[in-house]
Amino acid sequence: MKTFVAVILVLVGFQSFSQNAKPIKKSVQLSGVLVTEDDLKPVKGASIKVTKTDSIDYSYFFSVPTDENGFFVLMARPGDIIGFKKEGYFDTDYTIPDTLKAAKYSITQQIKSNPNSNKSNTKKKSKK
Repeated sequence: MKTFVAVILVLVGFQSFSQNAKPIKKSVQLSGVLVTEDDLKPVKGASIKVTKTDSIDYSYFFSVPTDENGFFVLMARPGDIIGFKKEGYFDTDYTIPDTLKAAKYSITQQIKSNPNSNKSNTKKKSKK
């Protein structure tokens, strides 16, 4: 009988401990299009990844590229910060709203060109 009571007390203790832990946020499928800020043209080959998350899922450390139409799809969680990087442009971030209820979410993200980047300032050398 004493063993039974001890087991019950331990289980009740674990149950109350687990209720104080942060709830696990469900993943959402984030899809969208990355476009230039000035003329809304698609940005091909940009790197998109979750840059800040409270998850320990290692799949979040991999980036996905945009296709030739600027389209991308990745899995993330509400509250995660998504980073957008492309040579010749300023890095930009987007925070997924933590109030999401749907399993899928779509955005159109603008990225601003960087006139001071190495890619946009390369000049052809003239032959002498």
